[in-house]
Amino acid sequence: MKTMKYLFRKLAPLIILYIASGILVIGGFTGVPLFGFFRSYFGFATFVIGAGILAHFFGEALPRKFCYEKFPFAPYRWEKNGRIYAKVGVDKWKDRTVDMGKAGVGTESKDLSGKAGGSGRPTPENLEKMIQETCVAEVTHFVLILISPVILFLCELPWSVILLTAYIISNLSDIVIQRYNRPRLIKLLQLMQKKSRPKPAEQNASES
Repeated sequence: MKTMKYLFRKLAPLIILYIASGILVIGGFTGVPLFGFFRSYFGFATFVIGAGILAHFFGEALPRKFCYEKFPFAPYRWEKNGRIYAKVGVDKWKDRTVDMGKAGVGTESKDLSGKAGGSGRPTPENLEKMIQETCVAEVTHFVLILISPVILFLCELPWSVILLTAYIISNLSDIVIQRYNRPRLIKLLQLMQKKSRPKPAEQNASES
């Protein structure tokens, strides 16, 4: 129920359009203006829903053992540790995208404190989990882009090209968010690990 409420709040116009398209296509109302668009959108949205469900199980099955400081997850030099994405306003639009974690989908904790109702202070363990989740999300959205040409066979021109382009841009924006967030999370994790290491004087005292 929480998931449905979240998705409807985020995607209400697209959901309503999908339902309307389904009624028109299944009902065979071919005389409706722009019927080609409705038929194409119905096929496209059905693909997106199916791919999204499969992507969820694919992501959940991935082991959380990514080497996030190595290729392909490490930031490229031109990314400037993710700062380059600030120039495309990622901070302004990243919270407007659909976050399935906020929708209650997924097994990994998104609570930085490590417990519901906590203070919100991050722990090294949860930072590590969140970094791994950015890798999972990036791989998943990349796979969705790879299978996206299927849309060309489900929809008719010119809608197939338009919908495919929109779908690729949507997944690329999610990849950008991961590549923007990951260096910041890694930096915070390294800072916390550095602070938690015993100082030389404290280490000598414990050894004695």
